[in-house]
Amino acid sequence: MDPNTDLKEEVFISTEIFRGNTLSILESVVRFFKDIKKLNFHEIGLLLKRDERNIWTVYSRSKKKIPEFSYGSKIDSSDIIIPISVFHDENFCVLETLSVFLKDSKLLNYHQIGLLLGRDERNIWTVYNRAKKKTKNAE
Repeated sequence: MDPNTDLKEEVFISTEIFRGNTLSILESVVRFFKDIKKLNFHEIGLLLKRDERNIWTVYSRSKKKIPEFSYGSKIDSSDIIIPISVFHDENFCVLETLSVFLKDSKLLNYHQIGLLLGRDERNIWTVYNRAKKKTKNAE
């Protein structure tokens, strides 16, 4: 990342990074920024609004699961571009915020979200409803 780049500028990722691997959503995002975009842990932490020590831990855990992260960088017509700001709320896990974004903003159903993220649609339903309950309780 260019040190002169303004981190207030919105950054986007494609749902393509979640396909075909056994990593969690956060692990996939961190690996994409670290291995493909060549950002350091501090920069990734700033982008995701998370502690860089947590980013390092997530990265280390993901390296044990998949030593080489591959990203085809070929965006399919079914891929959705996600603003990185979706992940900024620390009160929700990244799968919760991503599920809410895809369901409420992109109007996808649970099955479509599951296919995009490589997750079971029942898991998506559970995570989405948990996030909605958290939001309702916070009001």
